[in-house]
Amino acid sequence: MSYKIIVADDEFYIRKKLLKIIDYVGLQLELAGDFENGQGVLDYLSGHHADIVLLDIRMPKVSGLDVARFIHENHPEIKVIILSGFSDFEYAQTTLRYQVFDYLLKPVEADTLNTTLENCIHRIEERRQEQNRLDSLSHYEKNIRLNAVLRGKDTFHSMQALYREFEKIRYSAFYAFYVDTDSAPAAGELISALRDEEIECEYFIESDHIFYIQLFLEDDVPEPLCRYHCKKFFRALAQPHFYYFGELFKADTDWLPYRKQALNRLDDRFFSAAGELSSSAVNQVFDETASPSDGTVGIDSIRQSLTRFLNAGDTAGFLNYMETLFGSIVMTKSSDYLHLAVMEICSVFSILSSSRKNCRPLPRDYAQSIIAEEYQLEEILATLSGYGMNYMQSADAVPSDIRLSQGIINYLLEHYQEPSLSVANLAEHFNLTVSYMGSVFKKVNHTSILQFLTTLRITEAKNLLKTRQYKVAEVAEMVGYTDVFYFSKRFKALCGHSPKEFMHLSH
Repeated sequence: MSYKIIVADDEFYIRKKLLKIIDYVGLQLELAGDFENGQGVLDYLSGHHADIVLLDIRMPKVSGLDVARFIHENHPEIKVIILSGFSDFEYAQTTLRYQVFDYLLKPVEADTLNTTLENCIHRIEERRQEQNRLDSLSHYEKNIRLNAVLRGKDTFHSMQALYREFEKIRYSAFYAFYVDTDSAPAAGELISALRDEEIECEYFIESDHIFYIQLFLEDDVPEPLCRYHCKKFFRALAQPHFYYFGELFKADTDWLPYRKQALNRLDDRFFSAAGELSSSAVNQVFDETASPSDGTVGIDSIRQSLTRFLNAGDTAGFLNYMETLFGSIVMTKSSDYLHLAVMEICSVFSILSSSRKNCRPLPRDYAQSIIAEEYQLEEILATLSGYGMNYMQSADAVPSDIRLSQGIINYLLEHYQEPSLSVANLAEHFNLTVSYMGSVFKKVNHTSILQFLTTLRITEAKNLLKTRQYKVAEVAEMVGYTDVFYFSKRFKALCGHSPKEFMHLSH
């Protein structure tokens, strides 16, 4: 992360010397601008952001003290460093009133200035981290309350009494998103973009790739603007993505059907081109009780057929059957059929692998996470086929793949605590494409990188919770989660208990 700095001094040569001695690279500083008087600083700050302002105390038009007062009153997050040729107690006392970070005497040496800037940056980071913690806790608390309204355990009227921003809200809407990258950073960036436009909204992380936002509007006029900003955000996103804009509804009605519709419509991604998913469903309703037609594979025959191929070690028959089954899914364009088929396949693997010590059991619930992770049916087919081949001991990994996989695991073990850790920057570290790295890892470990990382983080979280030395929010942060609500959700999904319940039971 870089920090923007402004330098202002009316003496040309002193200003140029300051610009020259600042250690931009070492301190990760970016020069936002240099000015010969305080008015230039004020003009810049009227439309731009800065982190640090380095000011001469005496300048024409607007003095450094005037700028310091303006910043203190209007931009208290900006750190101000005053430069002066006078060792004047009265000046120094005035700067304290404006909470100036430091007061340096001219001529200032490079070491002194850069040490001061380093301390200033450290203070900025401390403040940002504290603000992030506060924002995370506020988001967590609000999400819990909104989730209670969603589940019918509370009313929106009570939310309006608790939160001033909801007082005049009359309408709401759910927008659902799938991104082929980590969902948490994308959700955070999108919500920031919408809030910059003064749009009241909250985000909820559903999985490593799926999130949704809930809009809160006073009337229906801003809703097209919300869609415009979402589309603008996704046009700039390099990774494949899908999104669905749910319909507007009155905020005092039952939210659950609207949320369910938005998330369910994301399943259309398997049968649609990337981008906005149509309000007209591509997904066809599937009746599992009906007899198969048009050559589709019947759901009730999957378990028997797969068991026969796997127990016989018939790899060719197994792969051919899987191709036929997924051909049926493409033909029906039904996510219901997809979910039922994957559930049946996972059930077969779970039953058969329970007797094989060298095979990783695949829980029935794992089927949902496999579907939530992908956007192409071919990838789901490859994952499930890999499990089957592994069961028949026919998918031996080559040594180079094993070495790469171990390298990835070692990197994850070392960096899992970093919230910024993603599959994209992991691929960049190993100088590989995301798809190739992911396929090798999945082939060797029979799980995706994100699933491995989630399991690692939750395992470490359990160890921390058992000590009873940390709050849930602290544990979430320590294992790399910035969203406490999502951490709690993932923890409960994998452990069967919420973090608080787990901490109580492990006592």
